[in-house]
Amino acid sequence: MSTPTAWSARPALLAPPRTPPAGADVVVVGGGLAGCAVAALLAEEGVDVALIERRADLGLGGGARTAGLCLPGLADAPSRLVEALGEEVGRALFDATIDNLDLLEEHGLMERCGALFCAASPLEEEELAASRALLEAWDHPIDAWTAAEVEARAGLRGWGSGRFDPRGGRTQPRAAIGALAQRAAAAGAALCPGLEVVAASDEGDHRVLHLVDHAHPGAPLQRIQASLVVWAGDHRLGLVEPFFLDKLHPVRLQQQLRRAAPGLVAPRLPVTAQFSYAWASPDGAGGLISGGCRWATPHLEVMEADEEISVPVVDQKIQSVVAGRFEGWGARPPDLRWSTIATFTCDGLPIVGPLPGRATEQALCGWNGRPWSWAMLAATDVAERLLRGGPSRLPKQLHPSRFL
Repeated sequence: MSTPTAWSARPALLAPPRTPPAGADVVVVGGGLAGCAVAALLAEEGVDVALIERRADLGLGGGARTAGLCLPGLADAPSRLVEALGEEVGRALFDATIDNLDLLEEHGLMERCGALFCAASPLEEEELAASRALLEAWDHPIDAWTAAEVEARAGLRGWGSGRFDPRGGRTQPRAAIGALAQRAAAAGAALCPGLEVVAASDEGDHRVLHLVDHAHPGAPLQRIQASLVVWAGDHRLGLVEPFFLDKLHPVRLQQQLRRAAPGLVAPRLPVTAQFSYAWASPDGAGGLISGGCRWATPHLEVMEADEEISVPVVDQKIQSVVAGRFEGWGARPPDLRWSTIATFTCDGLPIVGPLPGRATEQALCGWNGRPWSWAMLAATDVAERLLRGGPSRLPKQLHPSRFL
C-alpha cells in the first residue's frame, strides 16, 4: 500500500481491469503517463494493445505521485545544457519540452498558467541571467521579473529575480493519467493492473512476457505473447530487460501538502529554485505543495526505492524553505507527506526509441523526475513511428543507440 499523496482522494477515472489476453500486437509494460498515453494513441488507431502494470491502480505510480509541475526545459537550466552539450543540442532538447507541453494542453491534460524559475543565490542569479539571454536569442517568450516582482506577483519572499515562462503550467497527475487510461480502454486496449513482468523470453518471432499476479500470491506465472513490446516502466525494467540494467536507477523525491486555510494564499503557478532542487505549486484547491531538498542527504537520495519513507532531514529542509519563502505558510505543519520514486538515467536524458538491434522493442522511460516535461511527446513519437514509420521528431540524443 502506497502512502497517500495530494491526489489520492481525487477520482482517477480508471477503466475496470481486464484479464490479460494470450497475446497482443503491442504489449506496453508500465501504466504511468507514457505507458497510458502510447496505449491510448495506438488503440485509437485500431492497434491490438495490452498494458501491463504491477500496481493495482494505474493512477498510483511515480508520475501520479509528482507535484504535477509541467515545466519547460530540463532540470539543468538552458545555460548549463549549452555549456555541457553545445547550443544546437541544448536548444533542441529545450524545444522538445515545449512541444511536449503543447501536446499536454492539446489533450486537455494541463492548465497553462505559466511557471516561475527563481534564483536563490548569487550563482543562481548568474545562471538565470545567462538562460534568459539564451531563450531570448532562441525567440522564446519569457519575462524577467525582479526580486520585488517575484514577491508581489508570486507571493514569494527572500528569493532573487525570476524567469517567468508562460508555456509552463500544472496538472492533476492522478486524474490526467486516469483519463488516458480510460481513453485506451474505450478504444479497446486491455488494461491489466496488478500484474508484474518478471521475465521475458523469445518464442519464434514473438516476445513472451512472464507475469506475477499480485492479487493471487503463489499462483502460477501467467504469460502474454507480444509482436512488439514498449518498455514504459520504471527503474525495475533492468531486472527484466538487461539493456536497462546499468542505465536506469531510482531517486527518492519528497513532498508535502499544506491544505487551504483562511488568510493563506498559495502561489498561482509552479515555482522552482535552488537549481531545481526545490519546488512548489498550488494544489488546485487553495493549498500549497512543496518539495525537493534531496541535497540534504550525502547521497542525494540516489538508489532509494522505498516510497513509504520520508527522511526527516529532507523533510525539515522542505519545511525551512516554506517557512522562509512563503508568507504565513511556515507556521502550519504539513497536512500530508509523501515520497515519489523517480527513475533517472545515467546521463540525465530520457530513453526513447527502438533498442539497438531490436526494432520490435521500444524504450519509453527514464524521465529523471520530469515525466510531465517529456512523456507525452515521447509517447506520441513512438506511436507515430509504429503506425506510419518515418524519422523521429525527437532529438537524437534521446535515442537508445547513444549508449553504443
